[in-house]
Amino acid sequence: MNVLKLAVVFLLAGPALAADRALVFTKASGYEHSIVVNKNKPLSIAEQRLKEMLEARGFIVEATKDGTVFDGDLTRFKMFVFFTHGDLFEAGKDGQPPMTPNGKEALLKAVAAGTPFVGLHSACMAFVRKDGPLDPYLAMVGGEFQAHTWTQDGTIVVVPPALPGLEKLPGPVTVREEWTKFRNLDPNIRVILALGTKNMDSVKGKAYQDLPFYPVAWVKMHGKGRVFYNSMGQEQPVWDTELFKVTMEAGWTGHWVRQARRRRRICCTQSPSRRSGNRAALSPVFGRGNLLGTRFWLASLA
Repeated sequence: MNVLKLAVVFLLAGPALAADRALVFTKASGYEHSIVVNKNKPLSIAEQRLKEMLEARGFIVEATKDGTVFDGDLTRFKMFVFFTHGDLFEAGKDGQPPMTPNGKEALLKAVAAGTPFVGLHSACMAFVRKDGPLDPYLAMVGGEFQAHTWTQDGTIVVVPPALPGLEKLPGPVTVREEWTKFRNLDPNIRVILALGTKNMDSVKGKAYQDLPFYPVAWVKMHGKGRVFYNSMGQEQPVWDTELFKVTMEAGWTGHWVRQARRRRRICCTQSPSRRSGNRAALSPVFGRGNLLGTRFWLASLA
């Protein structure tokens, strides 16, 4: 086997590339979810679980609540993972330094330049504004927190065409979680999991029943960067479900956020569809129906 063939085999074989470093950021400037509280331990439950997941894929993991990390060299990170809450410019209850405006701008530029971003649960609650335009950070995430209702059982369905990796899941799965209602959803998100609302409690589930299926997880582009958001993760038992594990695997390490990086290392040219914009380039994954708008697309599942 010549050197060129050996190099290609090496690039295709491993799920992660050597020395890839992921930043797990769990600052809570507002409400601090119990799953991200350290409780006199080096890592919170969420940080430890994320560390295990990422290390299993070959990442070096740096977990922090220190917002000044974004004032440093962000090029050393190959993925950003957020489980955050509130105005991250404020110190908050965790006692760690807040993010700076320059640090926030550096984050958005890094994602737009191609570094993947993963948001969990309350990542859509950072920089929420009562009035005025949508914050650029939330525009990058793809949606903004509007409300929660009671923690309750919800029926989750995989939205067709399934994101590669999610075809492993069986039919609808029932999970107990604190579900999130969104506003300012980006019409270009590709919803990969949806909450069936038909059988939800008439009181506890009323907030979600404006659509027969409501977004739970999605993927999207931000410039050249791939974004994956999963609203689940508040309830600790959820982390042990096959649904959560498979969704995380499909979303960040297997078939979505790392897909572009592997392709760039193997190829040196762009396909013609790349020159026609993100939608055309991603049509095999996103599916044509998504181009018609999120509300119509979800309603069409009914």
